[in-house]
Amino acid sequence: MASAAIEVPLFKPGVVSASSGSLAQFSAVAISGDLTVGAPTAGGPIFGVIQNNPISGEAAEVECKGITKALLSGTVAAGNLLMVDSAGKFLVCTSGNVAVGQAMEAGVANDIITVYLSNNGKQ
Repeated sequence: MASAAIEVPLFKPGVVSASSGSLAQFSAVAISGDLTVGAPTAGGPIFGVIQNNPISGEAAEVECKGITKALLSGTVAAGNLLMVDSAGKFLVCTSGNVAVGQAMEAGVANDIITVYLSNNGKQ
């Protein structure tokens, strides 16, 4: 199991969640409409990472940049560039996908680790 993940927040805007509770805390979200967030496209860009656990129509607290906790969908090593799957979980970025952050520690599926959010572009 990964060590205790940390956060260093820089920006947490309140936006309305478009999900119906299907997105887990510390998973990534994308803009899904006017002032709303929802599930991201696998391998695509993200808006940030959910910090609370909103249901549909409630305010979502989203970390947009900086150091955050992130939920994994696979095994990663410290230093790996990361992308997201369609559930917003993080995994090692593969060719042709958008790197949205970098792992600051190692972990396996369903671990919560420390991630630096950034937009590194397509790999």
